[in-house]
Amino acid sequence: MVEDRPKASSADGAPVQPQREGDERRICVKCKGRIVFLGWNEIRWIEAGGNQLKLHTDGETYVIRGTMAEFATRLDPDHFVRIHRSFIVNIQYIRELRPWYTGECILTLTDGKELTLSRRYRSALDQITANGGCAKRAAATPKLVVLTKQECEKCSARLSPNGAAFICSYNCTFCSLCAEGMNYRCPNCGGGLFARRHVLR
Repeated sequence: MVEDRPKASSADGAPVQPQREGDERRICVKCKGRIVFLGWNEIRWIEAGGNQLKLHTDGETYVIRGTMAEFATRLDPDHFVRIHRSFIVNIQYIRELRPWYTGECILTLTDGKELTLSRRYRSALDQITANGGCAKRAAATPKLVVLTKQECEKCSARLSPNGAAFICSYNCTFCSLCAEGMNYRCPNCGGGLFARRHVLR
């Protein structure tokens, strides 16, 4: 099959099969003398280094040749998000988000691995929380935990432990009453406010 764009290849030169509409979303990776058919849902996170990519799965890492920008076009944006110039993460494996004083965020995966969400990719927060279940109606139980501030920034009301808060992509935090009064729009950055489960520490 001939493609218009260049194909990525494995560490020892074997081409990586492209994602095609209607298939089982698998790639073919040649590694250590064997060919591995890797499901997209098996990939936990992707790391870039030079002209190589490392596909991290449960217990094994596969190295292929290619660029992050080219490989990202093959990924489903409902399941994968770029959080750093060197990292793409599978949203289903994110357990926790922790805002950092530098303006970055620390993502903790289900296996305990920590990755940095850089300020350049802060827009990924909305994609992560929406697809992780946090932007759904309050009746739904969100899968993602976001660590937030202890008080509403508008009325200074103390937020209840393990309760709900409304947060923008820059971690401005408000209680539900203030968020409703502001039409769910952050007065600081102008961004939307989303209901998110949080834990106070």
